[in-house]
Amino acid sequence: MMNSIPPFSTDPELFWTSSDLQHMARTIESCLAAHSINANITAYPSGTVFTLFGIEIAPGIRVSKVAALIPEISRALCVFGVTMLKNVPGTSHAGILVTNRVRQALSLARVLNTRVFDESVSPLSMMLGEDILGNPVSVDLSRMPHLLIAGTVCSGKSVLIHAMMISLLYKSTPADVRLLMVDTQQLELTSYDDIPHLLSPVITDVQDAANALNWLVAEMERRYKLLRALGVRNLAGYNDRITEAKLIGRIIPDPFWQPGFSGTETQPPLCEMPNLIVCIDDYSDLLLWRGAVEEKLITISKQGHAVGIHLILATRNTLPGVITSRMKANIPARIALSVSAKSDSRLILDSEGAEALYGAGDMLFARPDAVGLTRVQAPYVTEKDISDVVESLKMSGKTDYIEGITGEVYDTEISAVQELDVLFDQAVSFVLERRRASISGVQRQFRIGYNRAALLITQMENLGIVSAPDSNGSRLVLAPSPRG
Repeated sequence: MMNSIPPFSTDPELFWTSSDLQHMARTIESCLAAHSINANITAYPSGTVFTLFGIEIAPGIRVSKVAALIPEISRALCVFGVTMLKNVPGTSHAGILVTNRVRQALSLARVLNTRVFDESVSPLSMMLGEDILGNPVSVDLSRMPHLLIAGTVCSGKSVLIHAMMISLLYKSTPADVRLLMVDTQQLELTSYDDIPHLLSPVITDVQDAANALNWLVAEMERRYKLLRALGVRNLAGYNDRITEAKLIGRIIPDPFWQPGFSGTETQPPLCEMPNLIVCIDDYSDLLLWRGAVEEKLITISKQGHAVGIHLILATRNTLPGVITSRMKANIPARIALSVSAKSDSRLILDSEGAEALYGAGDMLFARPDAVGLTRVQAPYVTEKDISDVVESLKMSGKTDYIEGITGEVYDTEISAVQELDVLFDQAVSFVLERRRASISGVQRQFRIGYNRAALLITQMENLGIVSAPDSNGSRLVLAPSPRG
């Protein structure tokens, strides 16, 4: 059950003064000294929810001895909600975390008007809020490269998503990032309709969402084909190659263009591709409706980051069937907001602690580039904050929706991709190196039957690697050689 905590307040008279904090520091030292523990309070920085008293403990005294006195310290301070930190991040000291008399509402402006946010250069950087020391906490989605968020109703999940989305929109242009938003509850993300970053209108129908994931897997496969064609490993390398070619006046034509198939009569040039961020609130609605959705999410989480596709999945349902081991294995960056039981916290984070959070954006963040959990307070995002950003973006640019994202035309394409022969990649390399595409050649090279070799060539044709046979049965190799 969510812990009780004093309500939000903006009345400065209710905040602890410097004399209050000094008195509390002396009280803690006296309480410890009464139990033969020699310790000094080194600092007491205050955040929006907590004040952290750093403790320098005399040599030979175990932290566990101090931790055993937390009830005594709480009683001496006349404060509810005192916890022990065995180590304060970045120091050699322990810490006592004391709940503030009142909870300050952390504004979005305070989080965004920080040096950390100003100096972040990645278009995928987002702000989560402040840690227990009052330091701003930012994340770079390109390094995570996906994020799973879970918490009960009223835990602050939606507020956190708004803070992340608004900070992202402040930093990135539609050329950097395009968004695919799914909100089947029609409560939160629909506020972002018609901003120029969107690939399609905010999706509110479960069937449309499932179809959009089909499109996304097809787009992921298309991007991988382009990366292989240019001989690069990731989206950054691809975009650098395109930019370099433009600087010297060279155009790289689309190697997979086919007359009458791509909707254009002339071979188009390749252009830079933006990152794609898929934000789903609440993704459990999709899983409970259609089991195949999880497979698509797993596929994207495994392979999407190299081609600039990133997932932000949120859920209020902390169930093993929703937060599966396969999902967690592919999404190591996870956030737990307040939950009702220790088992829920372990399911999300593989660790207890979220059951003791205070709600309203109080969270534990497990990041893949750090050891342990980081406690963060999300900023409070008002309706005006959201509407101001959305209206500003609408005035700065028009929507450029991609048609057919929510249609069912991609189902057959996904099936074709998922059922590729295990020899497909080897066969493609063989054909590209020889610059000849013949069934008999593939049959001899891999010592397989005619039907299997014919299927491999047909799959290459379907994916635009080779052309359809002409009147003599010959095919052109459309994709460039891997050696350039």
